[in-house]
Amino acid sequence: MRKALLFLPLFSLCLPGFTQSSIQSWVTGNASQVRTGHPDSTDFSDLAAMGKAIGDARIVMLGEQDHGDAATFETKTRLIRYLHEVKGFNVLAFESDFFALNDGWDQLPKTDTGIYSFLRRNITGVWSACDACQYLEKKQIPASFTTDNPLMITGIDLQTALSYSNKNLSQRLDSVLRSYVLPITQTPAYAAEYVPLFDSLSRLLFAKKSPGFYDTAVEKLTRLKTELSTRTHGQDFWVVLLDNLVHLALEFKYLPTDSDKGRNERDIQMANNLKWLANYKYKNEKIIVWAQNFHVSKYSGHYSRLYNNLVSMGTVFTNDPLLASQTYIVGFSSAAGETGIVSRKPYPVSSPGKNSFERWINESWNYAFVDFSGFNKQNNNANTEFTMNGSVVEALHTPYTAQWTRIFDGVFFVRNQRKCEDARKE
Repeated sequence: MRKALLFLPLFSLCLPGFTQSSIQSWVTGNASQVRTGHPDSTDFSDLAAMGKAIGDARIVMLGEQDHGDAATFETKTRLIRYLHEVKGFNVLAFESDFFALNDGWDQLPKTDTGIYSFLRRNITGVWSACDACQYLEKKQIPASFTTDNPLMITGIDLQTALSYSNKNLSQRLDSVLRSYVLPITQTPAYAAEYVPLFDSLSRLLFAKKSPGFYDTAVEKLTRLKTELSTRTHGQDFWVVLLDNLVHLALEFKYLPTDSDKGRNERDIQMANNLKWLANYKYKNEKIIVWAQNFHVSKYSGHYSRLYNNLVSMGTVFTNDPLLASQTYIVGFSSAAGETGIVSRKPYPVSSPGKNSFERWINESWNYAFVDFSGFNKQNNNANTEFTMNGSVVEALHTPYTAQWTRIFDGVFFVRNQRKCEDARKE
């Protein structure tokens, strides 16, 4: 009996997928070297392994560890160029203003200067003001409109405080609601109570109000959404916008007392926005998503007990089996250098642990890609944990142990990180 008990631990170590050595062997044996992250490089042969892993996916999500990762932004720009020019993706969805990057973008004359000016004012400043994003905004996207395959821009974030929203949301929404002659628009209360609410929403002026204020805002916005839905059959852009405003109010209501609940309102709505884009507005198109690692990650609720109450956009989106089958999610990892959002002090990338993902990448490679789908299939989606600078929690660019093969479909490795420089000083 004693021999049998001694044998069981040894036998368990031989089971595939349950030891760190098996995932380490997979990474070292299947990592694919990528030659460069510079978007000027159009020899995409080094991205063949990534293209094969993506396969026929219709939605590809590209993460980042911190919003100041300039080296990753350059790399993502090259990946977007590859996905657009080689894989047929023609929609780029930013973690930015849903209203501005849909209503505003659709009305925008697509000239070089017009596109660049609009993107700089209506994509969140952590990207639009970063030097590493200028190739994408100033050259790559505008140039695509001189071809038969333009790269369309959209947004998924419920926060509506950028230039176009600030100037146009209240007026545009009011005009649309009145055009449908909704019952509420025929009452004195509409002009006195509802329109001022739109103004505060478009400027986030209601970010520090009483819980009662938010409850009233939710009640009024829900009434508008219900009335409009009866006229538009529920999937109209303006119905979705009102839903965004409802959840924006709930986000600000919950943040002071339950930050997890408040943050979840945002991620859940971003997932719903992406679903609407994928199922309605761009139902026949291939979509690239640009967001932070946590937002694109799957399998939330299984990190550590400190973060188990958080729900990521990627988790909500892929809870739909059909959308999950059409989606490939790429996380990003780095091993050295520093990072920092524009106008903030830089901080160093944490040195990888002795036995972590970053140490398993060939030390002579500056860029690499690892697909996890083969590992998951081979090991029947076993619960394999290992350490990686994956940034799905608050401590960005810090080693963290998790079931990374469930969180991302693949990981793109950028060895040396650098901080964003302010492009507005050019």
